[in-house]
Amino acid sequence: MSSSGARGPRASTRSRPPRSSSSFGPLAFLLIVAVVVVAGLTFLRPLAEDAVVGYVAEHDTLLRQEVVRTLVAGRVSGEVDLAKDVRGETRAFVITRGETAGEIARRLESEGIVRSALAFEFVLYENEKENALQSGTYTVSPALTPRELTRVFEKAPGEQTVLRVIEGWRLTETATAVAKAFPKITKEAFVAAAVVGDRKNTVLAGLAPGASLEGFLFPDTYFMRPDATAAQIVDTLLAQFEQRAGATLRAAAG
Repeated sequence: MSSSGARGPRASTRSRPPRSSSSFGPLAFLLIVAVVVVAGLTFLRPLAEDAVVGYVAEHDTLLRQEVVRTLVAGRVSGEVDLAKDVRGETRAFVITRGETAGEIARRLESEGIVRSALAFEFVLYENEKENALQSGTYTVSPALTPRELTRVFEKAPGEQTVLRVIEGWRLTETATAVAKAFPKITKEAFVAAAVVGDRKNTVLAGLAPGASLEGFLFPDTYFMRPDATAAQIVDTLLAQFEQRAGATLRAAAG
């Protein structure tokens, strides 16, 4: 007698649907990495630049390299033509023989004559004047910018006199500054020379010969011969006024 074994119902084998892979995970990871990198650059780059600029300030000869000057330019561009104190008093400043550009710059800053030693160094190296500074005792002022100071130190003391005329000064105040810079010229002599006289400048057209030149002497920093006369100083300041303001006045009048 044969018996056949009963078979139970076969379990159904259904294939599971493939798991859908999402790209959100990798994209989110990359986004997080990008944010971290940007944040790192944002906070670390200024610190790195500060470190580099600080090192250059202590080792000024690095400014001979154009790539270094390019890096530093952004930090000092607003200071090379900015005086520390436009109404600062004049004082003596001594450059000794053999003193380096960096040493001079750091003393200028420590003595309150410039805002930034690095700005002074930058101007020197940018114009290849780092070895052109002359030794001697100079008369300087915080009213001079780093760029102007480099011009002062390019000539030995006694070869030029610096006259600083501040915007808004009355004629008597300019005369006081002239008398201080040029001891042989009195305030009265300068005021007497500061009249129209026989000058033929375009900006003086129609003015009487005895009219004062107050308002026509341009405020600026001037580098002059020590033996300049009152009339020569007036002519220089007047010529600067005509050059800088004359065109504007003529346009307004037309």
